Amino acid sequence: MNSGRHGEGLSQMSLAGLMFLSLAAGLAAGEEKMVEADGLRVIFSDGAALSQDGGEIVVLRTAASFKELFHQSVEKATVHVRSVDRRDMGEMFHFQERTLPSGRRVIVSQRIANIAEMMVRSRGCQVEGMTFGEKGDYEVKIAGLSGEKFERVLAHELVHVLVRETHGDGANLFLNEGIAEYLAGKQFPSEVQHDRGDSKTSNAVLRPYVEGLDFCRRHASDARFAAFFTEQLNHPVTSSRELEEIWEHADAPSR
Repeated sequence: MNSGRHGEGLSQMSLAGLMFLSLAAGLAAGEEKMVEADGLRVIFSDGAALSQDGGEIVVLRTAASFKELFHQSVEKATVHVRSVDRRDMGEMFHFQERTLPSGRRVIVSQRIANIAEMMVRSRGCQVEGMTFGEKGDYEVKIAGLSGEKFERVLAHELVHVLVRETHGDGANLFLNEGIAEYLAGKQFPSEVQHDRGDSKTSNAVLRPYVEGLDFCRRHASDARFAAFFTEQLNHPVTSSRELEEIWEHADAPSR
């Protein structure tokens, strides 16, 4: 999912996608556009407004940056990306069972539903992207965005798909959201900086994004980061300070 100060991002488990938008012309009803990269097959449809490159650059760069950091790529994962009205985003989690475009039925966990509801109700936050799915089959819903804002959310959510496919569900929101923001920021540094600002925030909903991003910025270049991420992703923490303490007590990270 994606949320923040007037639109940013949060997502994990069955959540993890995004979309792409740039020029005014959109896909006509029933029309589709497919982009493939390193096992990812991203299908844009239902009014998705694509840039001249049709979304290839964002998909390719996201897959490449993930592979560079974790030395992993997905075997095969299909992501259906659709555009929806912003007013519909808050209704997405009222139903815990969803049917994907493939026909597969998936269950949204109560934990994810609770997070989504908290985001929807949080003052100053707007939910801009949600992803449902598992095991190579995903559907992404994106609220109306354009230009780099749309592309940056696409990158964020595609990282969630890649993490879920290679590492499984991630209960550690600070790592899960932090890595999505960090890798999206490699492509859209000004957009991420504008959305996330300082390394601290008083908004509890945004803390995993803001503080998680700061953690990843400081440690992702360390040779041990990929192993640390894998070890800690499924262990929830309540603050970035707690995550830092775990990092400092890990076996001598190389600087």
